[in-house]
Amino acid sequence: MSGIAGRWARRQLCHSDQKPERGTAADQVQIVNRQSQRLEPLVCLDDFNGGIRLKGFDVHGVLFREYVGLVLGPAQRRADRTLKSFGSWGNPSLRLFAFRTSQGKIGDPPIADPMSVGLLMDEFDVQLDALEQELRQKISAPPADLPAFLDDWLKRLRSVPFSTTPKRRVTLLIESASQYYLHGQKVFGAVEPIALAVMLAEQQGDQSQLRRALSIQGLILTATRNTPDALRSLMRALDLAESIQDAPGIAGAWVNIAVTFFDATLYNDARVCYERGDLMAAAIADPALRVHARCRALYGAAQCGLYLHEYLQGVDACKRALDMVRDPIDREQEQVRALIETTYAQLLLALNRIDDAVVHASMARDMAAKSGAVRAKISAATVSGLLEVYRGNIDVGISRIVAVRDQSKVLAASYQEALRTSVNAYEKAGQPDRALSMNRELMMHVRNLHREAIMQQQQQHLQRLGLPDTDTASLRLIEDRDEALKKKLEDAAAKQGEFLEHMALTVELREEDSGEHAFRVAMWAHLLALQHGVDPDEAGRIELAARLHDIGKVVIPDSVIRKRTALSQGERHLIETHAATGADFLIRAKVPYAALAEEIARYHHESWSGDGYPDGISGDAIPLAARIVGLCDAFDSLVHDRPWRPAWRIEEALGHLVRESGRHFDPKLVEQFIPLVRRTYATHEDVDSYLAQSAQQTPLWTMRRSLVERLLRPAPGEQINEQQRQQQLSRLLPTKK
Repeated sequence: MSGIAGRWARRQLCHSDQKPERGTAADQVQIVNRQSQRLEPLVCLDDFNGGIRLKGFDVHGVLFREYVGLVLGPAQRRADRTLKSFGSWGNPSLRLFAFRTSQGKIGDPPIADPMSVGLLMDEFDVQLDALEQELRQKISAPPADLPAFLDDWLKRLRSVPFSTTPKRRVTLLIESASQYYLHGQKVFGAVEPIALAVMLAEQQGDQSQLRRALSIQGLILTATRNTPDALRSLMRALDLAESIQDAPGIAGAWVNIAVTFFDATLYNDARVCYERGDLMAAAIADPALRVHARCRALYGAAQCGLYLHEYLQGVDACKRALDMVRDPIDREQEQVRALIETTYAQLLLALNRIDDAVVHASMARDMAAKSGAVRAKISAATVSGLLEVYRGNIDVGISRIVAVRDQSKVLAASYQEALRTSVNAYEKAGQPDRALSMNRELMMHVRNLHREAIMQQQQQHLQRLGLPDTDTASLRLIEDRDEALKKKLEDAAAKQGEFLEHMALTVELREEDSGEHAFRVAMWAHLLALQHGVDPDEAGRIELAARLHDIGKVVIPDSVIRKRTALSQGERHLIETHAATGADFLIRAKVPYAALAEEIARYHHESWSGDGYPDGISGDAIPLAARIVGLCDAFDSLVHDRPWRPAWRIEEALGHLVRESGRHFDPKLVEQFIPLVRRTYATHEDVDSYLAQSAQQTPLWTMRRSLVERLLRPAPGEQINEQQRQQQLSRLLPTKK
């Protein structure tokens, strides 16, 4: 990091009357290097100003940079390979002390008077005891400002050296991160502490604790919309659980993976994993743990049945779960039963079994009240309002739903559920305009969540790399002069590009089973750009940018995107907003092709004649890349099945392009595209596989393939014929027709 101005961290080492030689290891003390995730010695770089400049890393794991150190006392002994204690200036009996450095480049001399930050080791133990007790008290009676408390609590935890009972520290980090997650607000605040917990658990070598840390990390990353990294953590947790034969851990990992797919609206994938989680939970010896794990899995499977409109399968899952919690033994089981009863009532309403739904909605309210759980209360009250609408008491039902909706804004998941229920209620009440309004509110809420996810993801990754969170243009000004910065920028761009591609891939998986549409369109665009005479490097950038052309659809509600009948005019308008929404997401991105991707996302539905959207521009005013992608997008959509129509034959689709040439599409591009398509189909036996090679190399695709391989192995006690197994697996990775 030399050469970049900043505030440099402050941890120094030990007094010695004989200074170490330049380049030698100061092996009395080692410190955590977060980049390699190992303990490393501090290294003497040179003498200056009566002291030693040392290369090392901040012990508390936030920013890791070179810093200045002074030699203070003789015979420093190493304790547990990490920094044990801090001392004060001028006292040779104490080990270490810290001082502030000036603003500026590495190697600037320290400011005059050092600042002691030290405590003796036994005092650190006392401090950790107090922090643990304080956290326990807040967990037992959470305050309204719990995230603010956790922010401050973690700052104070950082003042305790890592070597102070590290296993205990990992437990505290896991618990504090879990509270951010459970509270539902400021969940991004949990990303750093849970990452630190994973790192420390790995260093301690405790496989069980590491599995738990990875599981919580996966759920937290899921809540921050970081699906690929969430799945990486959860797959590691599953590997560990299998290696140590931890039956509850195996079942929990499958259910957590299902939760990640569910939150990404990949309900088919989620259901397969929930079903596997239920099978694995049956092998848990402890009855209470077995019931908890199976109910969690079956509740999730029932939710998938509700969202996939496969109501009978959902009802079956609810029945099986309720058989296990007819008589709840504690508040946790009361909450679980309340949530299952709520979903059961919704499924019964969808089947128009109103009288049966009344019974289960009433039980949901009773159990929610007994449990005291906010989420359960909101869910039960929401379905109660929906039930009144189905019974014909429209005003009463809608007023209840509105009241609950206002209360649920503190919990993102509950608020989304309330908004979806509002849409259902207004549609049932014959008020399509109000249903459309609720869909718009739902879209705005989801758009804000994803916008925050994009911004936070790139900010945190830049911070982990030690880069300033400034605009890309400013960084590029110094990139050419600093190879280290250039490499870090490339790493940051690659990470964000992967994040955005996964977001786009989950969008496509909602509309087609393979999820390859965006990648096929991108490859067609690459080929057409070359055919048009575009420079090969630029054609490559168009391909990368084109993969994100429909990313704005991530905010479109399931009730619209998965609709199998003709869309209303209002619903078509909702769909059309995806162009501007996608552009809004991409203009904030820090990838080299961000401007091109934003341009394609915004204009790929414009028409050559000017009657497209969102801006109604025409002809050459539409950027060339957007014209190319728009044509390729239309063709690929026509030749593949959609929820509302079957695929067209190739020649039918090409005939449509000819008819729309000069009206919807650029005539010159159509003229070049038609022979390109015919050549491609003549050359490749499986054109879809050829076009979608890049999709099959993405981490999400690789992880889904790994899950299929695991699912091919029978679970303990599983009895299923091969036809049933293949039907299950086809939901996760469908076979091409």
